[in-house]
Amino acid sequence: TQDPAPGGTVVPKNGQVTLYVSKGSDKVTLSDYSGISYDNAVSRLIALGIPESQIKRVDEESDKVEKDTVISQEPASGTAVDPKNDTITLHVSKGSDSVTVPDISGYSPKAAEDSINNAGLKINEQGLSGSGDGQVVERTSPSAGSKVKKGDAVTVYYSKANDSKSTTSESSTSN
Repeated sequence: TQDPAPGGTVVPKNGQVTLYVSKGSDKVTLSDYSGISYDNAVSRLIALGIPESQIKRVDEESDKVEKDTVISQEPASGTAVDPKNDTITLHVSKGSDSVTVPDISGYSPKAAEDSINNAGLKINEQGLSGSGDGQVVERTSPSAGSKVKKGDAVTVYYSKANDSKSTTSESSTSN
């Protein structure tokens, strides 16, 4: 803008006209929000003058980053942004859909079922006879320590507590 306004005022020769030049919008520099909670990151962005309506959340599965924690951001940290116009995208962990098959070798049928269910898995029992008294878990498939999707079934193989493993192990032959 200028003073006097254009279009009507005649300024004498060597008269003064004041021009107002905009510096543009005030930019703010983004910090690194990875590794902090989503709510904390949003609070920090709002404190910079970025309205919540310009903060976008994208949920992603992650085995390495805790649920509701920022994994990454766009634009990257160190970038100067216009808080009135730029959108900030926060990629947030929704946790992992995978779980580890627990080691239940030697467990009773009830303890095995509880452990499998507590891990978020379903149980498929093999070789369990009667009430299961005197029977223990010999092995599982997938084996203990394997990563599987939450809700998957784990096959549990039982044997008598005093049986040797060779009497219930599966054998394979090549033809």
